[in-house]
Amino acid sequence: MASEYESTFACITVLTLDDDPTMRAVVGAALRAAGCRNVLQSSNGPRALEMIASQHVDLVLCDCRMEPMDGLTFLQKLRATSRGEEMPVIMLTASSDEADAYRARELKVAAWLVKPIIPASLPRHVAAAIGLAPPQMTEDSLQNLAAAYEASLPSQLGELAGITGRIASGTLGFDANAPDLLRRLHKLKGQAGMLGYPLLGEIAGWLHDLLRPAIGQAPVLDQLGPQINRALQVGGGTMLLIAERKLRGDGGAAGARIKDQLGGFTRDLQGRVNAAVAEAERAARVKRDQTAVTRAEIAADRLTLQRMISNPLDPALSRSD
Repeated sequence: MASEYESTFACITVLTLDDDPTMRAVVGAALRAAGCRNVLQSSNGPRALEMIASQHVDLVLCDCRMEPMDGLTFLQKLRATSRGEEMPVIMLTASSDEADAYRARELKVAAWLVKPIIPASLPRHVAAAIGLAPPQMTEDSLQNLAAAYEASLPSQLGELAGITGRIASGTLGFDANAPDLLRRLHKLKGQAGMLGYPLLGEIAGWLHDLLRPAIGQAPVLDQLGPQINRALQVGGGTMLLIAERKLRGDGGAAGARIKDQLGGFTRDLQGRVNAAVAEAERAARVKRDQTAVTRAEIAADRLTLQRMISNPLDPALSRSD
């Protein structure tokens, strides 16, 4: 019976949709290690929809945050097609946004998996979504991929630390460069935990969640900019140090200190950023309301003046309040 299940899993076709080639490689390697022979890849939603329309696909493994079409928009468009109306879709996400999760449930997502995800668990989720028994895979099936990723980390994180350092020093403008930094942190948050560096992914997540609400918020940056820049600079340098020292897993005692010090500072600062953003938005609403009232009063005065000019003997226009 087990061999029958395994051969069935081997024959299914899975489409991996992600704009990050590293994540596509991780997902594909995990599926192939479990015996799946038919793994398709797409880097964007429009191309994935074309592939589904032209060939057989049993299930889609889809990233949530992609460009130019995000995962939820892809899922909505897929559900509008005859082939995709009931197709199982597993969403992989580094987002903790409850609104995204709710919308995914409304679109009948088969599973909503928050990164970091243990690669060995992916084939089990795929099998469950299709109604198959869980396939077997060896623990060392992703070792080569993890080793290649580890070798690339110092270069990747050296570049990221350079960006955070230049933003902190003012050499690079915050709003102009923060979106690119946000994308890098989002990808790192998803990749690192799946390939043996969960501490690295956790730090990337702290910085990502701190940075995201501050973009485009001049009042917030005026108030908390130096602290945000400090967190980015220290966080970027810490991640580079983790890669250079190969602090895998939780990082042991050094990891505990990082979580206590950098993690505590970043989470506290994120709370203050969120509060400052909320206050800035409240002040903007008050200003918009005041502007609307002023414009309405001006319009009313203009109308009254026009009526007085056209009918100067109207007693209703000559009364004073």
